[in-house]
Amino acid sequence: MLRSDESEHRPQQRRRFGVLTPAAEIATILSAIPVVVGLVVAGLALLQPDDTPDSGQDVGAPAATSSVAQPAPTPALTFLNRLEPERGRHYLAALPRSLDAAQYPNPVVITCPTNQSDDPSHPVTWPLSGRFLRFTATVTSYYDPPALSVVEVTAAVGIARRDGHIATADVGRQRVSEHDTAVLDVSVEGARQLTLRVVCEKPGGLVILTDARLTAAT
Repeated sequence: MLRSDESEHRPQQRRRFGVLTPAAEIATILSAIPVVVGLVVAGLALLQPDDTPDSGQDVGAPAATSSVAQPAPTPALTFLNRLEPERGRHYLAALPRSLDAAQYPNPVVITCPTNQSDDPSHPVTWPLSGRFLRFTATVTSYYDPPALSVVEVTAAVGIARRDGHIATADVGRQRVSEHDTAVLDVSVEGARQLTLRVVCEKPGGLVILTDARLTAAT
């Protein structure tokens, strides 16, 4: 009798072990989800290209930035022959036609005095109104016919005094012989006037100031 009962109950036990309950099935599915997700992520990682450079790869240094130095502004120039003289205009002359004008840009030409008692020098005065810093010119002489003569040009500035009068002071001088040149470069800072005074060893000549220019105050 015992054997027959055991034989009757064993098939049911085998079926009970072989069939999962609904709760067990849900638990099995939930436990499998992380595995599936992990496999999907791993597959996507294999398909995605690796943009991370190797530790030994040269990714390049950052571009160096450099500041470009701004050039210094060019001082403003005023050529003296563009200004109207205050006094001595009748001592000015044109550049002789026998000279190459290209070799004498922006000239100021002053005649030599006669060296008579009433005509020892030829001064010409220009207004500056305190607007300039320096006066520069190349000095040479001209005689026709040529003459062995020394000429001299003196630069003087007029400075306004507190009482309103103008005080004049020499600030530079150049002497040249025929075919020689010399640069006259003087300060005119704060000057109200500039006077160029010409004296010559022999009359009948010209004193030529080439590229006579004033540098403006900034």
